[in-house]
Amino acid sequence: MSETNEDSDFDLLADSGYTDDMSQLSPVKNVDKSDIHLLCPSLNFSDDEMEQNCVEKRNTLDDNDIEPQHVRRSIIKTDIEFIEREITPAMIQVEEILTSDDEMFCTCPIVCIPREIIMKIFTYFTQPELCCKLSRVCKSWYDYAFDPSLWKVIDLHNYRNIPSVNLCRLIAKATNLRSLLLHGRENISESEVAVFTEYTSNLQHLDLGFCQNMNIPMLSIIVNKCPILESINLEGDTCFKPGSLQILSRCQHLKEMNFSHCILENMDLHHLAKNLETITSLNIDGISWIDDEPVIYLLKQHNEHLTELVIDGAEITDDCYKSIAKCSYLTVFEASFCELLTDKSLEYLQNLNKLKKLRLRKGTEFTAAGLMNFFSSPGIKHLTSLDMSECTGCDDICVSQLSQSCGKTLKHLSLCWCWHITDRGATSVVDHCSNLLHLDLTGIDKINGDCFGRVPTEMPHLRLLDLKQCNRIKDELIEDVVRQKRNLTVINYYGETVMFEQS
Repeated sequence: MSETNEDSDFDLLADSGYTDDMSQLSPVKNVDKSDIHLLCPSLNFSDDEMEQNCVEKRNTLDDNDIEPQHVRRSIIKTDIEFIEREITPAMIQVEEILTSDDEMFCTCPIVCIPREIIMKIFTYFTQPELCCKLSRVCKSWYDYAFDPSLWKVIDLHNYRNIPSVNLCRLIAKATNLRSLLLHGRENISESEVAVFTEYTSNLQHLDLGFCQNMNIPMLSIIVNKCPILESINLEGDTCFKPGSLQILSRCQHLKEMNFSHCILENMDLHHLAKNLETITSLNIDGISWIDDEPVIYLLKQHNEHLTELVIDGAEITDDCYKSIAKCSYLTVFEASFCELLTDKSLEYLQNLNKLKKLRLRKGTEFTAAGLMNFFSSPGIKHLTSLDMSECTGCDDICVSQLSQSCGKTLKHLSLCWCWHITDRGATSVVDHCSNLLHLDLTGIDKINGDCFGRVPTEMPHLRLLDLKQCNRIKDELIEDVVRQKRNLTVINYYGETVMFEQS
C-alpha cells in the first residue's frame, strides 16, 4: 500500500463526502464516566479538539505533580463525552446534493442489478476505498459501502494514528463486527476503549498487539463488554503487572491467547489453565522465566483441545516435552530456546503426527543420532514449516534424511548456524524440497553453493534465499541465479538484498 492518509481514508463524515443520518446509532448508555478504575495518567490523542478539552484541567497541576484520581476521572469523562457527541447525531447538511445526485443516479442501469450482486462487487474493494471513494458517489453507494456484511473484519494495523473519533465512529457503524485488529495502535486510551466497546458485543477476535499504553482498566472494559470473545492478542504489551492477565479467565469463551513478550508469571498461566474451559492456542514466547510446572498443568487440563503452542523454552526441560507429546491434535509447536533439552525430547515429539509447523531453536544438546532418528519418524511427514536453527548437531546426513522425509510438503526451512552442514546437505535440499518458498541458511560457512545454480529449474516456487554470513558463496553465482529466476530475492553475505532489476 502506498503512503496512507489516516484522516481521509477513514473520515466517514468528511465535508466533501456523503453521510447518512447517524442518529440511528444509539448513544452510549452504559459507559460509567466516573468509574474508579478508569485512571489514565496521560492522554495523547491525535484529535486536537479532544486534547483542547483537557488542557485547562491539566494546566491546573504543577509540572512536577502527579494527576490526582479525581482529575484523571474528570479528564476521561470529558473525553468520553466528546467522542459520544461526535459519533452520534452528527448530520452533515448535504440534502440538496444528495437529492440531485440520487435523482440522476436513478437513471443509471446499475440500479437494476440485484443488491446481492452489487454487494459481491463491493467485496473486491479495500476498506479505505469503501470509505473515501465509493461512499462518496451518492447516498445509495454510501449505504452499500457501509453494509455490515463488508465490515465483519476491521484491520487498522496500517492506520495506527487514526483519530479516536474516527475509530469509534467506524466501529459504531460495523454492527456485525467479528474481528478488530488494532495492532500497533499508538496512544490507545481508556476513553476510546470505553466508547467503542459499546458496539462490539459480537466481537470474537481482538488484536491489541504492541498497543502503547494498554493497561488493566482497558482490559477490564474489554472483558465486560465483549462477552463472546474467543481470541485476544496482547503481544508486546509490557504495561501489565504480574497477576494482571488473570482477569481474562472471566472470558468463558476465550480459546486463543497471544501473550508473547508480556509480563506473565507461573501463577498467571496456572490460573488461566484452571479457569478457562478450553484453550486451543497459546503463545508465551519471550517469557523466559516460565518453567515446567504451569506448562505441564496447562497441558494436563487442555491436551485434548490444544492445536497451537508457542513457548520461550529457556526454563523448560525434557519432563515438559513428555506432556507436550500427549497433545495429539497439536499442529503448531514452537520453542525459541531448547538448550536444556536432550534427545529424549526428540523421542517424545515423534508422537505428534499432525504437526504442520515446528520450531526447535538452540537445541545445542541434540546429537546427530537423535536428530537422525527424529527426522526418520513418520510424525514429520506433514510439516510445511521447519526451523532447526542453531541445532549444532545437525549435519549433512540429518539434512538429507529430513529432505527425503518431508521435502515434498515443506514451504519454509531454516537451518541457520548449523555449522556442520556442507554442500552435500545443501544439495539434498535442492534435490528434494521443490516446493520451498523460503530457505534460510544464514551462517553456514562451509557451503560453496554450486547447487544453487539449479534453483531456477529445481525449486520453481522459491521466493527468498537467505545466505547471510555464508562467506564462500560468490556474488557472481547469486547474480546469475537471480537473472534466471526473476521472482527470487537473495540475501547475500553482507545482508544486502539481490533481486532482478528490469532495465
